[in-house]
Amino acid sequence: MRTPTDQGCFVSYLSKYMVPGERLITTFPLSHWVWWRAVAMLVLGGGLSVICVDVGMLIVAAVMLTITMLGILHQGLVIMSIEQGVTTRRVLCKTGALRRRSMELFLDSIETVDLVQTLPGRLFDYGAVEVTGRGQAVLLMELLKDPMKAKQAIEAAYANRVSTVQVAPAVPGA
Repeated sequence: MRTPTDQGCFVSYLSKYMVPGERLITTFPLSHWVWWRAVAMLVLGGGLSVICVDVGMLIVAAVMLTITMLGILHQGLVIMSIEQGVTTRRVLCKTGALRRRSMELFLDSIETVDLVQTLPGRLFDYGAVEVTGRGQAVLLMELLKDPMKAKQAIEAAYANRVSTVQVAPAVPGA
C-alpha cells in the first residue's frame, strides 16, 4: 500500500479530483505480474526479429521490431494510467490516459467487498477486489498487489465512515 505522500512529484488523478473535506487514505499498487504481456511481446517479437535477420529479411525484422515496441509502449501506458485507491468518502478506480474511465463508489453505498484470487494469484500474491454497491454498481480492481490489504483498507474506511455518520435520534411517538 502506498500512502498519499508516496505519489512522487506529480499530482495523481485521485488527489486532484477530491471534494472539499475528502482525504486520500491509500492507493492500491498493481502487481508486477501486470507486465507479463509486455515481456511476452518482447520475447516473441524480439525472437521473431532475430530469426528474420538471420534469414536475411531485414525489412520484415524492422517492421516486426517496430510493432513489438509499439505494443510494449501501449501496454506500458495502459498500466501506468491505472490509479486505484480509497478516500475518506469514496473508493475510486481510474483507467486510461487519453480516453479516461473513472469509476467510483461512495463508502456509504457499499454492500460487499469481495476478494477474488486464483491459485496463481494466491501463490504470487495478486488478485482482484470487487466492491458492490446499491443497485447494479460494481467496481472491480484487478491485478492488485496484496489484494487482502486492499480489501481490509476499504473495509476499514467503510467502518470508519459509518461510525462517523451521525444518526438522528428517534422521535418518541413518531
